[in-house]
Amino acid sequence: MIKMLLTGLPVTAVEENVATAMGKLGPVGKVTVIREGAGDTVWAIVEMDITTTQATNITNRVNNLWYEEHSITINVLHR
Repeated sequence: MIKMLLTGLPVTAVEENVATAMGKLGPVGKVTVIREGAGDTVWAIVEMDITTTQATNITNRVNNLWYEEHSITINVLHR
């Protein structure tokens, strides 16, 4: 299981929406949405049952993606 960190998510982000979006890229095990401060800084940790190569491909596709006026950043946390 590889853990990926998504930052820059819109305040409307919830576990179900993130899981649905990331599920288009590979099998999602668990999603945890984290809200910092006043709730306007939203992160998500996504656990995916994918290979390291697949994780690299996903980060290349998603990193700096513009979504709902937010620049999404994604990084691999755990291999």
